[in-house]
Amino acid sequence: MHTAILLPFLYDLPVIKVSSRKTLKLAIAFSIFLGTLLGINQAQAKPIQVISITHYPQVKTTGIYFDKFSYKPGEVIKYFANCSGSSYNFYLYQQKDFYIRSTDLKFSKLKIPCANKGIKPQDWNYSDLNINLSPGVYIGEIKDNKGNESFAPVVIEDTNSKHAGIAVVPFQTLYAYNLWTGKSAYLGDGDFAKRDRIIYFHQPLERDSGLGKFVSYVAPLVGEIEKSHLDITYIADTSLSSANNPLLEHQAYISMGHDEYWTKQERSNILAARDSGSNLIFLGANVAYWNVRLTEKNNQPAMEIYKSASEDPNKSNPTNKFIDQGLPESEITGLEYNCFPVQGTFIPEIKQSFIFQGVNPDEISNYPRLVGPEVDELVPNDKGFKGKVIDLALALVRCGKTGNELHGTSNIVYGISPNKVGTISIGSMNWVGVGLRSGDKTPIGAFARKVTENILTAALKGKLGNLYQE
Repeated sequence: MHTAILLPFLYDLPVIKVSSRKTLKLAIAFSIFLGTLLGINQAQAKPIQVISITHYPQVKTTGIYFDKFSYKPGEVIKYFANCSGSSYNFYLYQQKDFYIRSTDLKFSKLKIPCANKGIKPQDWNYSDLNINLSPGVYIGEIKDNKGNESFAPVVIEDTNSKHAGIAVVPFQTLYAYNLWTGKSAYLGDGDFAKRDRIIYFHQPLERDSGLGKFVSYVAPLVGEIEKSHLDITYIADTSLSSANNPLLEHQAYISMGHDEYWTKQERSNILAARDSGSNLIFLGANVAYWNVRLTEKNNQPAMEIYKSASEDPNKSNPTNKFIDQGLPESEITGLEYNCFPVQGTFIPEIKQSFIFQGVNPDEISNYPRLVGPEVDELVPNDKGFKGKVIDLALALVRCGKTGNELHGTSNIVYGISPNKVGTISIGSMNWVGVGLRSGDKTPIGAFARKVTENILTAALKGKLGNLYQE
């Protein structure tokens, strides 16, 4: 079986090699000992090896998805799977670092017969997992006996906990870009007019063997949180569309690298969390851009996103841009969407800021790849944000494939609301997608990780406005 999975964003991590037969025997003995401690079948415990994930699924008849994006501890987990071989193995790992090791394996089941039901995910067989998992972010994997494999992320939530922070996994955005069916919220047969208006959740993510944008914009941040042992729990964004606000009672709300699609209830809950005292941290760009509705169609959970108020039959809550409804994202983040694709380089504006403690702020100018591919820019306070907005770093950006003309800015800002709650917005997707995705031994990776640790550690202490005035 796989004893370690190297996610695609970990291209610069070293491969662990066994150098001698004696070392091999010791490694086997030690891994068997670990397997015994963890309740893993000893036959599955092997020396750590690195297994790369292909960029696309090898065949679409091998895939996996979960019945829901999140479960509570102790809740029965249901997954759907299909493969093209005669049998497959199922593994469930908890992400505890930037990569997954054999010691992260929490459950496995071997040699499950393949149903071979084709590429339509709604026809696939399902299995129940009656296991008790601790809260966290998990990766499910199937691998059939032909070597085809597929992965799927899922969250075990603990919203009643007293964790200081709560980080949101943006499944709605992950699925808006999903091309498993050949269509997404953006295109159908290469045409925007033929795009999907109803996005079904009961299907795998198409890119990166079922992990999709999770690879770039979620997994690197989860790895940083876990590696730093920060007091942060996780929740799926689909769990935020409830009148019972799960974000309250936390010191900080954390949005990951690409968190574009929100429901109106989700937006209201985040504002309510801020008003009740929770700091808001946005480690990305293009935040809170499209309004969506969660629904059920054909007995499946789904997301409605028409991207047109005139076309949407629901006139009371159309699924168009929030800003076109008089609800700009700047009211929440202090920034507004700028453009794509982007070139630029950050320059520190407030070098003594708490976010730059332990690093040379001028180093940020050495890393142009931190800016892009989509960015947000600072806007006047009268466009929504109530309070003071401080510009911590600024990039003059060029936008478009040619990138010949300046097109505004990308900004890192610190906002202080009247109730002393702090909002930090990193106006670039590449902060997570390139910065945290790079190895921690690289200069850009070390810089991005230290600044991210500074931001999260400060936000977990209490209202930022009471701690840091700049």
